[in-house]
Amino acid sequence: MTSKKNCILSYSCNPPPEKYEPEEKECPRCGARLKIKKTQKRRLVTPEKDTKVVEAIKSCDCSNETFVSKLRKLTPFKSPYSFDLLAQIGRSRFEDHRVILDIRNMFRTASIPNTTAQRLCRRFLKYFIAVHLESSMQIKKEIEKNGGYVLQIDGTQNHGRGTRVILKDSISGIRLLSARVPSEKSDHIKH
Repeated sequence: MTSKKNCILSYSCNPPPEKYEPEEKECPRCGARLKIKKTQKRRLVTPEKDTKVVEAIKSCDCSNETFVSKLRKLTPFKSPYSFDLLAQIGRSRFEDHRVILDIRNMFRTASIPNTTAQRLCRRFLKYFIAVHLESSMQIKKEIEKNGGYVLQIDGTQNHGRGTRVILKDSISGIRLLSARVPSEKSDHIKH
């Protein structure tokens, strides 16, 4: 039996939240020490963990400039889900052809509802499209390096929803375009 003075009562088994602060300690303009403007508790969900964190935002009196931590680079704006989690979910869905339930089971450490997993898949697709569109010059250079392209046209039909046409460079494997057309008629594909 232990004595009462050796017992420590604890009402919380959770460790203190991880703290994210800006790397800058001093103002780059005046050299004064930065002051904490605001702290906020946030949820951070990565492939490894689902945790609460505290983010400190600092500023200086000489200007209205604010300094934020690397936490802002880990997640999209106002989202608790990290970019690496978003990428893993998107790749599981679109490269490995996994269903939402399988994806949720892959990330048991993060409690992700079905609708959130679906939303993250759509967000991944939007980011993927944006990167593809921004990379048009690099894609063009890659095709030219290979001596041109062999265009492969493929279409799949979803009953009542039109046809999804995919234009792909057969040499590099790069998908150049994916678009929905009303039907497979050549008139619809030309436009």
